[in-house]
Amino acid sequence: MPKMKQKPANFALGVGRAFISGNGQIGNRLLFGLFSLLIFSACGHDQQQTAVSLYWAGVRESQATNYAAAVANYTRAIAMFVQQHDESNRTNAMAYNNRSFARDKLNDHNGAVADLDEAIRLDPKSSPFYYNRGCIRFSDNDCAGALADFDRAVNLDSKFVLPLLTRGLVERAMNDLTAATTDFQKVAELEPSRSLGYAGLAYVQSDRRQWPEALTNFHKALQLDSSLTDPPFQIWLIRTRLGETNAATPELVDLVKSHASVQRDKKFGEVLLPFLTGDLPETDFLLRAAALDGDADAQARHRCAADYYAGMKRLLAGDRTAAEDFFQKCLATGDKHQINYGSARAELQALKP
Repeated sequence: MPKMKQKPANFALGVGRAFISGNGQIGNRLLFGLFSLLIFSACGHDQQQTAVSLYWAGVRESQATNYAAAVANYTRAIAMFVQQHDESNRTNAMAYNNRSFARDKLNDHNGAVADLDEAIRLDPKSSPFYYNRGCIRFSDNDCAGALADFDRAVNLDSKFVLPLLTRGLVERAMNDLTAATTDFQKVAELEPSRSLGYAGLAYVQSDRRQWPEALTNFHKALQLDSSLTDPPFQIWLIRTRLGETNAATPELVDLVKSHASVQRDKKFGEVLLPFLTGDLPETDFLLRAAALDGDADAQARHRCAADYYAGMKRLLAGDRTAAEDFFQKCLATGDKHQINYGSARAELQALKP
């Protein structure tokens, strides 16, 4: 059954747009088709069935990444529900939800949010609908709006971990590390097999300079999900800061190469690895990172991550001024949903006299 992005994921961890996909992103953002079987069995009339058939046609087009065609089918299904005075049909709310996903993939974020507004109007007690809208808002750096949606999603279903997880990311983006820690800990308690709860904790602990705790949780996250791209490099940074470079570098090479086939952002990892190990000059690293293929979000993620890691290399070499300049460049992107954005901000705060 198709799923919308869990977003906002962005650590290159893999939750949605800004969580841990390996590049600093949340991963999949929206949940779609979640109630499809229930909806299908609930519909009976011929004309309702036609609307449902159009809905399913939209689902199939989305699965095939034909998002414009998906939008067209969902639009026809919605119009038919209205025409038949059956707007409150559960499938209609899901059609709005799923059309939001397709519009988001087509970079129509305003249309995506408007569709979720309608889905919520039709079904105001659907936790996933609030979650999905919060993900889009977070990806657009509307932290306040995203936080309100995730709060509502959690209030409606306290055991739905995705809003807890992504709310933790928003709270970290807003520099509320205490609230972020609480949410990430709750995720780890509710679903101890979910890597992102531990990864989220590790990033906050790094922000707070709690190095041993951060190392433990980064390793735990990787044990649960070896496809996470950013944590191996974070482990290297921490161990290098602790004076363990001779052991940290072989570990980094092993982690990256042994997990290369499953890493979510393999190409960026292949550029970052030789830079950190000293085999790729800074200028070449920045040029190669900027030249990587990807959509606009991936390019923004690479830009922010490249500036952050260039800053960290300078900082480890004792060049605080150059490090600060790179961290400022990362923050200048304004992409608060990128995981390395929060890390760059933490470094700047630590550099203050």
